[in-house]
Amino acid sequence: MDEEPPTVPAPATSSETGAAAGAGAPTPPSSEPSEYIRPVIQDEFLEGVRILRFALAEDVIEREPVMISSRFRHNSGPMHVFLEVANQTADDVTLLVGFRRASDQRRGGGVSLTVPPSPRYRTRARANTRRAPGEWVCEVMDERQRVLVTQRFFIVPDPNAATATTDE
Repeated sequence: MDEEPPTVPAPATSSETGAAAGAGAPTPPSSEPSEYIRPVIQDEFLEGVRILRFALAEDVIEREPVMISSRFRHNSGPMHVFLEVANQTADDVTLLVGFRRASDQRRGGGVSLTVPPSPRYRTRARANTRRAPGEWVCEVMDERQRVLVTQRFFIVPDPNAATATTDE
């Protein structure tokens, strides 16, 4: 079974598949899956605004996410939150991107992204991987903190950190 998606997955929306949209059987919170965890997109909150694609990736090149994953090595550099949004309203829409430990239910947007009216607007936020190892959640919210996208991911220990030596 292929562990990395070959292209940006088209996540299922909650209206297409029910509460576990695109996630299949949920992974127990205490386990660290080896397979890619698909994002869950809620599309019923903002009329005229639809999340077309979402991905966590190690980079974005030529406006496309590369090395999409739900596992990132601790302190390995930036992690990119890629969004492709259809905004069919007449106004700009502000989306908030926030991160939290999976065990913490408090929400908060850390990065604000403005999406102008457009049938297909791509944007991204960048975060670091200096977070403590464990299970984390990335959430994209509207200004009222209604969650539009949820993506579980893991920060895994760097195997080289324990064996690294310093020259004295």
